[in-house]
Formats: sequence, structure tokens, C-alpha cells
Amino acid sequence: MSQSSSKEPLSVSEQEVRSVAKLAQLSLTEPEVAQLSTELGRILGYMQELATAGVTQVPPTLHPVQDHEGRRKDVCRPSLDRELLLREAPEHVDGGFAVPLVLESE
Repeated sequence: MSQSSSKEPLSVSEQEVRSVAKLAQLSLTEPEVAQLSTELGRILGYMQELATAGVTQVPPTLHPVQDHEGRRKDVCRPSLDRELLLREAPEHVDGGFAVPLVLESE
């Protein structure tokens, strides 16, 4: 991967794309290799641009929305009637919903 001046996009050679594709066990056509070379260069250029952003004075963010006032309290309350729910279910077993087997057990 060759670096250029800060205004020119970074370049990713087609050979580098082929090498990474081989490591990832991907089979790429020549047009895909050319397209990925261009796209990866643009992505790396954008990442380089982001790296220059001045964020040293910005506090870390744990959640994008800091408003905790809008959340309801976690309190116990009556739930739906089990008998009614099971009566409406296509199948039920031992007081719960019966669902098709998804994973086979050994």
C-alpha cells in the first residue's frame, strides 16, 4: 500500500487485493480486483482523513444518546394470561410453546 501526499487518495495495488483475497479464501474476478483496489484506496483515504480530526478534547462516548430520563423504570407488573396464550398457540408442551426443532442434537 503506497501513501501519497495528504490530498491524493491512498492506493491499494491489485496484487495486494489478490493477496488479501487469497488469505480470506475469496475467489475474485479481474474486474472485482480492479474495483476493490479503487474502493479500498478510497476507504483508506477516508480513514486517513478521519485520523487528522482533532478529538483529543472530546470525552469518550459510551452511548450516542445521553438522555436517561425517557426510559421507564424496570418494575414487575402482571403479564398476559398463560392459559389464554397457550390456548391460541398452534402447539404447547408442559406449559410452554412448542416450536420446531432448529438444531439437531447428537
